Amino acid sequence: MRSLYALALDPAADHAAAGSDGEIHSCTLDLRIASIFVILFGASVFGLLTLRFKSADAVFPRLLRAFSGGIILALALVHIIPEAVADLNSLMHFPIGGCTILFGIISLVVIDSALAAIMAPDSYKQHILEETSGHQQQQQHGHHHGKSSSSHAHSHSHSNHEDHSHGHHSHSHDTHSSSHNGSSHKHAHQQPHKATAAAAAAAADQEAAAAVVVQDVDLIKQQQQQQDDAAADADAAARSSVNQPHGHQCLRSINASGWISSAAAPMRDLRQCVTAYTMELGCIFHSVIIGVGVGVVTQDRQLVTTLMIALAIHQGLEALALGSVLALTSFSLPKKVVMLLLYSMTTPIGIAVGIAISSSYDPESTTSRAVQGTLNGVSGGMLLYIAMFQLIAEEFSREDMLVRPGLRLGMYGALCAGAAVMCILGIWS
Repeated sequence: MRSLYALALDPAADHAAAGSDGEIHSCTLDLRIASIFVILFGASVFGLLTLRFKSADAVFPRLLRAFSGGIILALALVHIIPEAVADLNSLMHFPIGGCTILFGIISLVVIDSALAAIMAPDSYKQHILEETSGHQQQQQHGHHHGKSSSSHAHSHSHSNHEDHSHGHHSHSHDTHSSSHNGSSHKHAHQQPHKATAAAAAAAADQEAAAAVVVQDVDLIKQQQQQQDDAAADADAAARSSVNQPHGHQCLRSINASGWISSAAAPMRDLRQCVTAYTMELGCIFHSVIIGVGVGVVTQDRQLVTTLMIALAIHQGLEALALGSVLALTSFSLPKKVVMLLLYSMTTPIGIAVGIAISSSYDPESTTSRAVQGTLNGVSGGMLLYIAMFQLIAEEFSREDMLVRPGLRLGMYGALCAGAAVMCILGIWS
């Protein structure tokens, strides 16, 4: 888009265009006003059409979400981030453009985690607390039993050792006493007594070892039984709390695996709601900036026409991606429509702002580059996180992708198609 702006602002380019097209119009106000309604209509229609696909498991909605993932990924990497880096890195030698993208990613991680913690049901939080507390108690109980068993085995072994030492000492004393009775019987009596003492010591050691093994086996069985009972109780509580036969699969913790795999119903819906909020936030920054860019083009009618058509498709595809996420949430239909219309209005609002400031606005000034580059960098980082983690990773890590090669190939094709469309649009917008 910046190359098109440069064309509109370069007098030499305007003269060349005049020679080829035969006419350069000095006023584009009517086209800029028309673009407000054209872009608003395109974004609204594309977004509203996707609200009817509410199923999370049907083939076409899943292909649509893979297509949306490709759109948002290419939007971040092809349209937004390169412009942010170009604008900001031209202001200083330090790579400040990459810093704004990093800030956008980290900001969305914090926002995503905070919203999930705030919006999570209290019953679900209480369940996690109880399960965590029970697990810690089991670990402490098992550690205590392990220490007790070890101490008991050590004391038993020590007692056997003392008994053996005492017997050996008594035997030595008896042997020493008998040696005074006659040297002729000394050798005959020492050998049987030594053999008997060795056999007694070996038997005592075997008995001690057998006792320790039996105690360890009993302890392991007891701990295993306690773990099985605790797991059965947790599974029963999970099934009763979500009323779903598969709800116990991901109630162990709130982490990435719980997000990507088939999550419990309350948390899965919560994640979809958080994704919708953060995705709209990331798209709004970028949409306002490109709207201002269209609103300040005052010279070339052909340029405004090209931007109007390209951005109508561009914003429509973004709205399609947002609508595919909103369709899976538990929001009421009016709320979904309002969120889509709010997004659809951001670029027209940006165009109106651009028209208002077009007489004094210089897109090549340091201030303009700094503001545009910062907003684009933050927005690009947010959308990159959304595309990679909340859209692509979630859909492509579902378990049925392992056993449905046809669906897997279709998802690959939809992802590539979405990215390709946005890359092609990058020629004009």
